[in-house]
Amino acid sequence: MAPVNKRRKIGIGLLGSGVVGEAIQDILFHDLKGQVGADVDLVIRKIYTRSPKRKKWFSQRPALFTNKAEHVLDDPSVDIVIEALGFQSPAQLPVFRDYLLRAFRNGKSVVTSDKAVLARYGKEIWAAAQKSGQQLRFEACVGGGIPVIRSLSESFAVETPEAVFGIVNGTCNYILSQMEKGGKTYAEALREAQQKGYAETNPASDVNGSDAEAKLLLLLFVAFGLQIQPGRIWRKGIEEIHAVDSLRPENRSEHDQTACRGPTKRPVRSGLRFSCVGAARQYSSEY
Repeated sequence: MAPVNKRRKIGIGLLGSGVVGEAIQDILFHDLKGQVGADVDLVIRKIYTRSPKRKKWFSQRPALFTNKAEHVLDDPSVDIVIEALGFQSPAQLPVFRDYLLRAFRNGKSVVTSDKAVLARYGKEIWAAAQKSGQQLRFEACVGGGIPVIRSLSESFAVETPEAVFGIVNGTCNYILSQMEKGGKTYAEALREAQQKGYAETNPASDVNGSDAEAKLLLLLFVAFGLQIQPGRIWRKGIEEIHAVDSLRPENRSEHDQTACRGPTKRPVRSGLRFSCVGAARQYSSEY
């Protein structure tokens, strides 16, 4: 008789049951039914949210939900805390930081998508992770679909990149594309992004550049080992950009031509484009 492999159960504590938190529940409760690979089961032990009864999975699993974060952080059956609370206000940052520190003190590993907390309190949080001997994973903070954090930390383990740059905020990229290609105003493009779920109800962190700044600071840490506080690098949002700006002579190359298309006589543009880009370059001491 062939031996039966005993599956290893890993307890998951979930902080947050919004868009991201609910998606995690959908995957573990329904899509994968907790099974990961040949011998691991991910089991959700507790879910913290401010309004448990309004959540999708509450009616089927009410015992898992709580409106007290400590019920997740102090639960001995939780091995990994997944923080998916979503940053809305600067006042929340120290609270979320304390959640992560408490998880490490209790011997739990942490997975987070909260780039704002890591950008401001990263040094303290990484120190707590090292002291506890637990893991801190944050791939979802920056370019999770690429992925870029793992590539920089593993593929470049013996190399130092010269620079990191790229479009790191999809909301800004969508808005600027709609303004350029569709001739929409900033307000129209933002409203459309919100309707399609590309922008939050409060889009401030996206459009003022603070989201891109936080992501760039994390990339600076992973790529160069630099820990820089928010506000120490130059940042510019997209709120003051207008669709007509792409028609201004100084924003067009010498090869640009303005044509008209159809009865609306809408200008067709080519050449320079507006993008919200995070960029950093390391210079040696000889320069």
